[in-house]
Amino acid sequence: YSRNISWSSPSTPLPKLTNPRLAFDLLFGGNDNSLSAEAQARRRLYRLSKLDTLVEESISLQSRLSRSDARKVDEYLTALRELEIRVMETEQSACTPGEQPPLSYDYPTHIELMTNIMVKAFQCDVTRITSFMLNNAGSNRSYGFLGVPGAHHEISHHQDLVENYDKLTTIGTWEVAQLASLLDGLAAASEGDGTLLDHSLVFFSSEIADGNSHQHFNLPIVLAGSAGGQFRTGRHISLPQEERIPVANLFISMLRAAGVTAETFGMDGTGP
Repeated sequence: YSRNISWSSPSTPLPKLTNPRLAFDLLFGGNDNSLSAEAQARRRLYRLSKLDTLVEESISLQSRLSRSDARKVDEYLTALRELEIRVMETEQSACTPGEQPPLSYDYPTHIELMTNIMVKAFQCDVTRITSFMLNNAGSNRSYGFLGVPGAHHEISHHQDLVENYDKLTTIGTWEVAQLASLLDGLAAASEGDGTLLDHSLVFFSSEIADGNSHQHFNLPIVLAGSAGGQFRTGRHISLPQEERIPVANLFISMLRAAGVTAETFGMDGTGP
């Protein structure tokens, strides 16, 4: 649960890609304008056959697993297959995704590569939804490149020390800058009568509001884009804390903006 935020069921995470080249190849591997239509079709067939091999090899693994674990593996492979086929069926001939990501990179470049892939995936219309985690929950990553060595998780238990607050501010400022980079990319891409950002809705937040207490109220949230004019931007909204309005209610509003009829969300959603 600390490594995934997209699930097909309460017990099955959707396949997560952390390698930029793998993500790029999955989304755009068949889109090479230098290849003939026959060569592109052959490449798509090869990619599907690789997945077939993976499924066949998983059969021997599943025979050694418990029934519950075997079911999870099967659900995971099914989700991966559905994603592969859906992307394959998407017409991409008018979209050029750019250069394949490099094999080696540092952490800031890793985030930049994944951000660019997300923007291009929307621009090429190979997906309508993405989820992205800067790190796993409780990450002990060191931000030495920002002048903040040490484990982030440990620093987040700040104990009200000014030194730790300063470190968290430095890390948080950099993280929000990565959001700004994503939004800039969406705003720079034309879409219909506006930009990709105009027609998107980007939710940015954290699992908890304070690392020291692990509190889940007064969460910091940025909602960017207007979903085609359904949300009014340029506002700062401070909700009355005593009412403890669940963040799930925001998710209900977001779902409705995407055309999904929803009255509840999760365990505590009560309405839009």
